[in-house]
Amino acid sequence: MPEVLLDIVDLSVNYGPVTALRGVSLQVAQGEAVFLAGPNGAGKTTLLRAISGLERVAGGSVRFAGATLHGRPSWDIAASGIAHVPQGRRCFGPLTVDENLRLGGYTRGSGVAEAIDAAYDLFPALKAKRRQRAEELSGGQQQMVAIARALVANPRLILLDEPSLGLAPILVEDVRVALHRILHEFSTSILLVEQNARLALSTGGRGYVLRSGRVVLEGPSTELEGRMKEAYLGG
Repeated sequence: MPEVLLDIVDLSVNYGPVTALRGVSLQVAQGEAVFLAGPNGAGKTTLLRAISGLERVAGGSVRFAGATLHGRPSWDIAASGIAHVPQGRRCFGPLTVDENLRLGGYTRGSGVAEAIDAAYDLFPALKAKRRQRAEELSGGQQQMVAIARALVANPRLILLDEPSLGLAPILVEDVRVALHRILHEFSTSILLVEQNARLALSTGGRGYVLRSGRVVLEGPSTELEGRMKEAYLGG
């Protein structure tokens, strides 16, 4: 069986008196793509932020490659092999595409140039714009920069928060193809938060559906497709 890379057990996160996550448990194995789905406010983004050390854990445990993550600073978690691409295409706007990607290699030491070349191979549209400032790019191109920058860090696990949000259908297809290549060519596991059910299910792996901070469904994507509507609507 593949190694369990990310192991979350009974995780809880609070925002003051409000409980955002309630006893969430999930796993991501080495070489696996797992998606998180659910309505707005279900706790999906909070879960990614808790993994990355951006939210304080109130209870439960988060382990990555056998080591405890919760309680560690976010920079240390990133250096351990987790890259987080947050919602909103967060690039360094005044910097060029190439400079953004070079920042992604800050923690890896050697092999940065080769990693940048691999990122341009994944997103050929960026190569012609490598000297252009990120703030001048289209929304879809900025999303490519954010994902490419994360990959240059050579992560074992990439956390992707709504990568298709606001993109035209043709660009959503580009994201789908990129996810497939990241999984199979970069040997990087994926934990994907995605409201686009078609894109989420097309990962071909397993999924978890959250509602009100709890896991209400889990299983292979082939089994979840017919059950997700009920979970989204609270049936």
